[in-house]
Amino acid sequence: MPKKTFTLCAMLVAMCTIIMSCRCAWAAPSIHFEQTSFDFGRVIQGKRVTHVFEFRNTGDEVLTIQNLRAG
Repeated sequence: MPKKTFTLCAMLVAMCTIIMSCRCAWAAPSIHFEQTSFDFGRVIQGKRVTHVFEFRNTGDEVLTIQNLRAG
């Protein structure tokens, strides 16, 4: 194989490797909340109140939620 052809093939393989590794580095989950806060107004002491915060994964990888705590 001529040296010029070998160099061209090596450069092509290197470029493909770089492109594929960059694609993997950019892939990530991304959480999007429809609503980020909610005002319960006046709440009677001892009364239980709830609210549902809807969200979705707008990223291109699986979103895993761990160690969830109320704030």
